[in-house]
This record gives sequence, structure tokens and C-alpha cells, in this order.
Amino acid sequence: MKVKGFQVAPAELEGCILDHADVSDVGVVGVTDDYSGEIPLAFVVLTADALQRVDRHPNAAREIKASITKVMYW
Repeated sequence: MKVKGFQVAPAELEGCILDHADVSDVGVVGVTDDYSGEIPLAFVVLTADALQRVDRHPNAAREIKASITKVMYW
């Protein structure tokens, strides 16, 4: 996919996200964007432990999402 004119490999982004402790699987696709051309969209599967935390504390989902987003900004 092309993001702001740069070639971005979805597999590379998937590899970075898979390094996160709460992620068991991920798929990245490109979504059309008027400004950037395309932007990556990740579909993330959480680990069993992360799902249990989210069940116990609904705010944990927001924290996990924020930590994954933080990883992506290197």
C-alpha cells in the first residue's frame, strides 16, 4: 500500500503489532484516504489473558488499544 507516497508493507506492520504482548494475531489492510492515499487498518485478535482483563475491567480495552497505537508510532 502507498501511504503519503511511501510504500508500506502490511506484513511489516503486522510483525510490529505481533510483538505486543496482548496480541495473538493481526491482519492489516489498506483503506482509501483522501489526504494520504491509503492508511493502514489493523484487525487485532487479543490473547486469552487480555480478553479476561477486558471482561473484568472494560477500560482495559482502551488501555490495550492505546498501547498498540503507541507501538505503531515508533
